[in-house]
Amino acid sequence: MRSIYSISILLLICCKLSFSQAALEITSNNENIRFYVMINEQQMNNFYETYVKISNLPAGRHKVRVVFEADTVADYVEKIALSANKMETYLVASKSKPRRILDNLGRDAGKGFNIGKHDSTFTYLVDSYYITHNNSGQFNASGSDIEVDTEPSKSTSVLPASKQRPGTN
Repeated sequence: MRSIYSISILLLICCKLSFSQAALEITSNNENIRFYVMINEQQMNNFYETYVKISNLPAGRHKVRVVFEADTVADYVEKIALSANKMETYLVASKSKPRRILDNLGRDAGKGFNIGKHDSTFTYLVDSYYITHNNSGQFNASGSDIEVDTEPSKSTSVLPASKQRPGTN
């Protein structure tokens, strides 16, 4: 009888954790750094933004890709763990000049030692941005569907059709 109670309590805890939700907020302090966000390779917004808030995400690990407006800037990809009933805020920041120099030196060293693929016709995308964890806060779920919130006044560029979600205009 005692094991039945233990199993039912364990089952309730598992159910609660499986339906837990979280929120993710990615923002940029610089008006010139605009991006869109993909979570687990699913595009979340159709405009280049400086602020994106995604609510009602399932708690757990997610692959977050930040795609920048400039075609010469590399996408930033990071795996983020979201806790239940928490809102995680990330800030898009520029890499410092010394860090960019070291990145280029590392690429050049790899080319010199023939590490990785190096072709004379291939040009590297500039990886000048990264995201850094800014803070955490409480989040109360308002529904079960994933919601995307942006600041429309700062949405200046429409994504090219090749980058838009299928089925949206």
